[in-house]
Amino acid sequence: MRQHVGGTSKSGREAVVLKTGAHEYILRREAGNPFFDSVLDGLVGKELSFRGRVDGVVFTVAAWKDLDR
Repeated sequence: MRQHVGGTSKSGREAVVLKTGAHEYILRREAGNPFFDSVLDGLVGKELSFRGRVDGVVFTVAAWKDLDR
């Protein structure tokens, strides 16, 4: 899903967010733009499995698998 992150600071923006049962993470690709990534935008609304690393509230995505197939 896309939602506003970063509050009212200069870094406030719409971002692709991964919601799990207990947590929300801002998604970022290793080689992607942290403020706009059309590849991540294309994943919104799909059921996916991710591989990557968590650093605070940011999940840096190394790879993903589409579970809708």
